[in-house]
Amino acid sequence: MIERVALSGCTPYGTVAEVLDLLRAVNFIYGSNGVGKTTVSRVIANPAPFPSCTVTWANQHKLETLVYNRDFVRDNFSESGKLKGIFTLGKQDIGVQNQIEQTKADSSAFLAQIAQLRNTLEGDAGNGGKRADLNLVEDGFRDDCWKLKTKHATKLKDVVRTSSSGPMPSAFTQRCRAEVPLFVATA
Repeated sequence: MIERVALSGCTPYGTVAEVLDLLRAVNFIYGSNGVGKTTVSRVIANPAPFPSCTVTWANQHKLETLVYNRDFVRDNFSESGKLKGIFTLGKQDIGVQNQIEQTKADSSAFLAQIAQLRNTLEGDAGNGGKRADLNLVEDGFRDDCWKLKTKHATKLKDVVRTSSSGPMPSAFTQRCRAEVPLFVATA
């Protein structure tokens, strides 16, 4: 049980200690706004941030304290922004709820990024985009290769007949690439 609480050097208490003694197992502290009720409860809950304040325990035996103040409410109750009157209880549950909300936000951002990338790849309503650009480049490349093939048809016929070691299209494709510049269509 707390025997005595001495408060000084913190708002609203001055440098001379104000002492609460004659305390019982359960104590209610009440008063007007700004007189130090929350400060008393904070010192009892966690005296470490208040070096000039002291809490004296009976028989030097510190017990677990449960202080119900605005800090407790902030740390342990969270009202749902979506459903008024619905609360999440407990620090862990509030942390989990915050993680869920952050994960939902991250998921929405990823889905928006996927939609943007899909639009870049496929264009509006699947018409155009980078795939359409690639198709245009490939069509142009095939047309240019066909022109080169017809231009060099007799030479190619002799090359294909004399080669029995493997497929020639890769050599042909390389020669086409060397002779015909590629034009990349942009949207």
